[in-house]
Amino acid sequence: MKRRSHATHGGNPLATAVPTYDDGVTGHGSPEGTPIFVSGLSSGAVRLLLSSPVPGAGPVDAARPQARPGALFGHRDSPAVWLVSDATLFEEGEDLPHRSHPGRPIVIALITGTGGDVAARAAVEAGADDVLSPPFGPAELRARLATAVRVATTARVAAEAQEELRRREEAMRVLSLEQGGLRRVTMAIASGTPLSEVFHLVAREIVAVLDCDAAHVAMRERNGRATVVGVCRRDDALRADLGTHLDHTESATARAITEGRPVRVSEYAPDGLPAAFGWGAGVAVPITVRGEVWGAMGLVRVTPGPPPSGAVRRLTRFAEIVALGIGNAETSAETRRLVVRDHLTGLFNRKQFEESLAGEVSQGRRHGYPVSVAMLDIDHFKAINDTHGHPVGDAVLVEIARRFTRCARAGETVARIGGEEFALVFPRTSADGAAAAAERVRAAVESAPFDVVGRVTVSIGVAEAAGEPEGALCRADAALYASKTGGRNRVTVYREPAA
Repeated sequence: MKRRSHATHGGNPLATAVPTYDDGVTGHGSPEGTPIFVSGLSSGAVRLLLSSPVPGAGPVDAARPQARPGALFGHRDSPAVWLVSDATLFEEGEDLPHRSHPGRPIVIALITGTGGDVAARAAVEAGADDVLSPPFGPAELRARLATAVRVATTARVAAEAQEELRRREEAMRVLSLEQGGLRRVTMAIASGTPLSEVFHLVAREIVAVLDCDAAHVAMRERNGRATVVGVCRRDDALRADLGTHLDHTESATARAITEGRPVRVSEYAPDGLPAAFGWGAGVAVPITVRGEVWGAMGLVRVTPGPPPSGAVRRLTRFAEIVALGIGNAETSAETRRLVVRDHLTGLFNRKQFEESLAGEVSQGRRHGYPVSVAMLDIDHFKAINDTHGHPVGDAVLVEIARRFTRCARAGETVARIGGEEFALVFPRTSADGAAAAAERVRAAVESAPFDVVGRVTVSIGVAEAAGEPEGALCRADAALYASKTGGRNRVTVYREPAA
């Protein structure tokens, strides 16, 4: 192919009046060196140029003589050297990247005509950083190129150092955000903040650290689905909110739960549930508590694309802290349950019964309503143990507790206070009302035979608290004794003796 120059040939041994290109010429310098692009020179001139290497130069590319500067340098992020005839520079200099562009080349213009100083000034105005006017030889040109290469190399090294500094500053900024977020979540858990609030806090910290559009914590349900229990959104158009069920086959969060591993989705299907929420892409990691997947936490981006740098690593750190918080909360709840519950029947123990009775009596005094208490004893329970053994006796206790619980109404306390002794607290209930409720309990025990032992009955004593819990227990115990001595399998209400 041919390209015409409007300059006239002068004393430049590297220029021709009409440069003619054959298949293109490419030289090979160091791959790490600064590349040199050549435009507007004949292939013979380029071969002459390449007869000796230029120190520090990378590949010399003259194979694209008609490529415009924007195409050569527009997306480069480090400088190159452009060796160009003044005629080509005049024609295409406006297509050079702006001088502030990091890929702006160092331009050496070769004056190919006889314009002298006028042509040189015009070349500088057209964008040249250096001008070489005839007469000159290959050695001088290579020296100019070597200088340009050094300048470009220095600029590249400086740009790389600046970019590395920028990356490190950004990494430190994100690390500071992450450490601050982890510290706040840890302190919230340690101070006993309710988990529902911790989940929202974690979502807010993830949005801040990973610069995403939304984040959420989801809990695993028995059917395998994920339910959102904590959320933070920068955009209200992202419609997933508390209580939202996430489809287990599509969202990264639900998949992290079912698969038990981190999941990245660069682009959600346009017809799927996540897309209906306004999600374009997502990343999620499972939350594992005591070896079991409890749930997951994930981030969302509106625009499809790869996840933020370090997303899985940072999400995992938050997930580990949340898992500790959940585990501690479950342990505390289990500990509290064990402290206040009877280990065999699961009913409240005597200590919790006494606390409940005292609390209800105090409320009754303050608000003027009655509180009653009932004490129950299994008839002939010693004979059951002696005849059938303690395992059968324990089974009877468990079944008795189940029938008591089934009869109890909301707000009533059912407890096992001793071997075969049980008790109930009836808030806002007079002695007669409590007696009616106790009769339902007695009938429920007698109504159906027990495994192995057959018919079992209970004796019950009922008393009104009358403003003081200790006396109520004594009176109910006295009524229970009356039921025992009066034939068992009955309910007796304590009545104050006549004056």
